[in-house]
Amino acid sequence: MIHFDVHGVTVGLSTDHPPLAEALSRDLAGFLSTAGTLDPDVLLHASLAPPPRPPAGLRWPALRRGQVIDRPGERWIAYQGRAGSEGRATLRAVPGVERAWLWSLDADLLWEASWLYIMSRVGELLDRRGVHRLHALGLTRRGRGALLMLPSGGGKSTLGLAALQQRDFGLLSDDLPLLDPQGDLLPFPGRLGFTHPPEGVAPEHIRPFRRIEHGLKWLVDLDAFPGRASGPASPQLLLVGARDPTARASLVQVPPRAAWPTLLSAVVVGVGLPQAIEHFLRPDPADVPAKLRIVRSRLRACRQLLRQVEVWRVTLGGDQRENIDQVLGLLDRRLG
Repeated sequence: MIHFDVHGVTVGLSTDHPPLAEALSRDLAGFLSTAGTLDPDVLLHASLAPPPRPPAGLRWPALRRGQVIDRPGERWIAYQGRAGSEGRATLRAVPGVERAWLWSLDADLLWEASWLYIMSRVGELLDRRGVHRLHALGLTRRGRGALLMLPSGGGKSTLGLAALQQRDFGLLSDDLPLLDPQGDLLPFPGRLGFTHPPEGVAPEHIRPFRRIEHGLKWLVDLDAFPGRASGPASPQLLLVGARDPTARASLVQVPPRAAWPTLLSAVVVGVGLPQAIEHFLRPDPADVPAKLRIVRSRLRACRQLLRQVEVWRVTLGGDQRENIDQVLGLLDRRLG
């Protein structure tokens, strides 16, 4: 069994498919643990085997990823695979004890479904402890941190790669830094993701990741940049905005309240986070208060963050070089 320790949330992975063990070990390289435990907080058994047919039960309205079936004490998820693919997977989860079993003959689907389950469950367990994920690029220098929050596909990974290749920044995360109850940023070291193979990275550090809904993604392991994984940092800058190919790159300092719409979407609601709805919502009415506590805790974390940072509105234009120069220039000036 492979063990991970994600800021105190322990994960066990048992699999008969060595490539899956390697893939997830690289995805979560910063959290590999040699300590292990016989009773991890989250335990997944994943097998490259024919998926069983889910039993009868209460069916959700169909998701694009597949079908969810609830039975007393357990949940079954029948993933339908990628468009044009014959592959499918079945996952049986026991929510009360955070245990799951996953089967598929599609190695890529086995990987993605495993990743979604682990990230969703770890994310909620961290939420319960007051440690919250942000859909942002997180960079640091000398113990000070900056967050760049853009919609998915807005250019965070490209800017992160430029920061690692051209400057001496540390990386908190490509898209998943954490905010703890004291208001400090915590790292989520793992991988960077791109829609095309990035330039200037050795091929041995690049992997294809074929996803059900969003197509092919290229992953870059953080060990391509030795010594650049960041430790905890104090947040100093928050950049929020969007890409506009018709505009020039620009940065304007704005009042902290201007960041609330972005924070509500990317932190409180969790848009862009690996937080699969089929692993988050529960049919038990008693789960509603628990989810409300998470929402309130996320709101408190956002308020704490805004008390600590300068907020800048960023527009990324059609000139990639100009975008990089503008953003990294601001970080150079503000982070020292």
